[in-house]
Amino acid sequence: MGWVSILDPARMTEILEVSREWIFVGHLCLGYPEAQDDTPALERAGWEHRHPPEGVSSRDSPAAWFEARPSS
Repeated sequence: MGWVSILDPARMTEILEVSREWIFVGHLCLGYPEAQDDTPALERAGWEHRHPPEGVSSRDSPAAWFEARPSS
């Protein structure tokens, strides 16, 4: 599954023929890729690069966050 959120919301409303009151957030793509690659397509295309986890979260490391939560 892939999440695509860089599409034009107004154009997607037209294509999907939905009410203009709907808010387009993203498009989920299901299926198999044409080729396997460990590097995301946007990174390969030079559009975006990976960010270290600590640079995109205001919380402590993910491990610390899970350790701080009570178990169910």
